[in-house]
Amino acid sequence: MSVSDERQVAEAIAVFARYGFRKASMDDVAAAFGLSRQGLYKRFGSKESVFRWVIDQALAAAHLGAMTALADKGVPREERLVRAFDQWAGQYVDILRSSPHAVEILGMAKADQSAETLSAETAVLDAMARTIGGDADLATEQVYALNWASKGLMMFVASRADYLAAMTRIIAIVLR
Repeated sequence: MSVSDERQVAEAIAVFARYGFRKASMDDVAAAFGLSRQGLYKRFGSKESVFRWVIDQALAAAHLGAMTALADKGVPREERLVRAFDQWAGQYVDILRSSPHAVEILGMAKADQSAETLSAETAVLDAMARTIGGDADLATEQVYALNWASKGLMMFVASRADYLAAMTRIIAIVLR
């Protein structure tokens, strides 16, 4: 993703978090992209298409960040897992927790998951299981539990720092 795309994704996420999908105007979204409303419609065609693109781009970046964190063999396994979960989910905690529209945004993102998104999540979870190592079936179950813990924390912790502290504790407990 280019620097320009990263900025557009971050700005668009901020708009959707501030207003929610339904109340976000195309003028607000266009301003986040640095385009006119007409330019935004020409590029995407609809607000739904913009939202899909933003979610796909954010998830692609999260996938890359998580896989990069897991590949860093110079870092202990537990820390690689914490960093990977931070890239996969934790980085979004503060913006979601500050938004009164978090449930709407997460619901739409979940309903709008593409095959590529599901494939990216599977790839991250498989890489996490390989990072845990040992018995493959046990590692898969451990990652399953960690993933659900991560999703729950996203909705209930007050901040990204709290998310990271909790994930660090949970990973240590699960890997005992």
